[in-house]
Amino acid sequence: MTAWIPNWAQTVGAMAEHGVRVQVHCTQCRAYRVIDPAVLVAIKGPDYSLVNRRCRCRLTEGCLGWNNFHYLHGVMRPLWVYEEVYPRWLRE
Repeated sequence: MTAWIPNWAQTVGAMAEHGVRVQVHCTQCRAYRVIDPAVLVAIKGPDYSLVNRRCRCRLTEGCLGWNNFHYLHGVMRPLWVYEEVYPRWLRE
């Protein structure tokens, strides 16, 4: 099954405009935090995208896990397309 990411979740600008709730979650320490897309717009610009993006954990000091992003659409849904990122994420 391929993930479907709606247009309003493609960029942080669109998410801020539509009031989308975004969450970051760590694969190792399991910490999570709600983040404000408007803050990311101020830092990265409105065209910045969280789709298929991850970073090393910044939620728990010393954690070596990966932070993944989710958006709320009934339930928290991943902001990545598994088939596109899995081979690359396995190598990292």
